[in-house]
Formats: sequence, structure tokens, C-alpha cells
Amino acid sequence: MGLNQGRQGVVPGRAYFFETAMKIILFIRVIITGGILLLACLSAGQTLQANMDEMVLIPTGRFIMGSGQEDGEAGPDYGVDEEPRHEVYLKAYYIDKYEVTIGEYKKFLVATGGKWFGDTNFQEEYLPEKLFNPPSWDNYPVNYMSWYDADTYCRWKGKRLPTEAEWEKAARGTDGRKWPWGNKFDRQKALVEESSEGWTAPVGSHPEDKSPYGLYDVAGNLSEWTSSFYLPYPGNKINDGRYSENAYVLKGGSFLYFGKMYGRPAARSFAYPAYNHRMFGIRCAKDVH
Repeated sequence: MGLNQGRQGVVPGRAYFFETAMKIILFIRVIITGGILLLACLSAGQTLQANMDEMVLIPTGRFIMGSGQEDGEAGPDYGVDEEPRHEVYLKAYYIDKYEVTIGEYKKFLVATGGKWFGDTNFQEEYLPEKLFNPPSWDNYPVNYMSWYDADTYCRWKGKRLPTEAEWEKAARGTDGRKWPWGNKFDRQKALVEESSEGWTAPVGSHPEDKSPYGLYDVAGNLSEWTSSFYLPYPGNKINDGRYSENAYVLKGGSFLYFGKMYGRPAARSFAYPAYNHRMFGIRCAKDVH
């Protein structure tokens, strides 16, 4: 009787431990599977953020800057302020692969308590409620940026504005080409005046508007501020009185600029730092430490 009782007592114990073990194994599998899914989601989010904030390393070396007789005739083919065509040596640096987006700029505004004002001259036409606030605009480049806006944003990101030379090398490469893709203009390759419908496009939506180093939207979409004053290049012999240490250079074409002239990385525009415009945007740079 006691033996039978013992056996009966042992059998339920084994079943209990077996059942418990199976529950533990199942629980561990659920935890592992959930963890993998969570990591996948986090990884996807990090990858998306990394892509939006991705930077390209521009190596140390020389490149051809400006324009000269090799590029045609001063005036019709290039601006006289681009002369002379010359070599520039730069140390390595990083620069944003894409123009800063509205979505990225919104994070800055939330963190700093700032506000995007849009067009202060035509407020009813360019309202934030229409062209900034809706999430559908988040992948468009942020515009109406003054130099102060651009400089403040890049500093907040732990970056800085690129110099004019840094921007041109990153957009043009080292061989002195006229446009990011080569020496023949094609209006369909970039969002410029000849091909636009009057506004910007999501960043990277013109894959052929890509520099030799992999930067997107350098011939079109928005023009971008640099940290360089609008001054003549060494050896430039024409001064029409516009050069000034009170104005900064903007580089790159835009949806309102003729791409054949202003979509060239060598082209130079300028504006005073407090001036914002619908075609002014941001691309940041960073030193290599």
C-alpha cells in the first residue's frame, strides 16, 4: 500500500515537472521571438533615421573649382564671379547626403521651442498648415531658411554649414565637370525651373541628380547656404560692386532657378543672412576628428 502510494506520488510529480519545463521553454521562446521582433523594429527605425541623417565622407585632396574658358563664355555660359578656374586643396570632411527635411527640422523646433514662419510676405499663400505641418510633407526639404536658421540648425545637430569650396567639391567631384552627372545638361535629371511644377519634391526623388560622391539634389530642388562670404576668388579681375562680407554664398540650383546655368555646382548665388526664401534650404557638414 505504501509502495503504491509512493508510485502514485512519484508519477504526478514527474508530470508536473515535465509540464512546468515545457511552459518555461515556451515562455523563453516567446521572449526570444519578441526580442528579435523588437530589435528588428528598432533596427528599422534606426536605419531610417540614419538614412535621413546620413553623411558622406569627402576625402582629402584637390579639386577643380570655379569656371573658365574650358566651360564656355563668361556671361552666357557661366558667371563672371566664378572666374578663374582653379585648383583647391581640402582636408577630409563629412557632408549630408540629403538636404535637411521638414521632418528633421520639426524635431529641432520641438526641442528648441521654435517656429517655422513660411513666407512672411505672402503668409496667406504659404501657410504652415498647408506646406509644413502635415506629415505628408516630412520628406520634403525644409525651405524658407535664412542663413541664421541654417547655421543654428547645423550647430544644434553638432555639425556646421559647409564652406563654399566644400560644397562645390562634394557636388562636382574632382574632374571639373559642369553638372553633377557630367558635361551635358538634361533638364529631366534634376528638379529645376525647366522641369518643375512650381514647388519642391521629396529629397532624393531625382536619382540622377547625384554627385560623384553620392550627394542628392545638388543641381536642383533647393539652393543651400554655405558659411562663406560672397567674395571674389583669388585672381578674379572683375568687380561689379556686389562682393561683400555681409552676404553669404548659396550653392546649387533650385526648382525656381534655370538648371542650365544655376544647376552647375560652380555657379554662385548670394544673399544677406536675414533673408529667407522659398528656394533656400540646408545641407550640413562636419569635421573629421
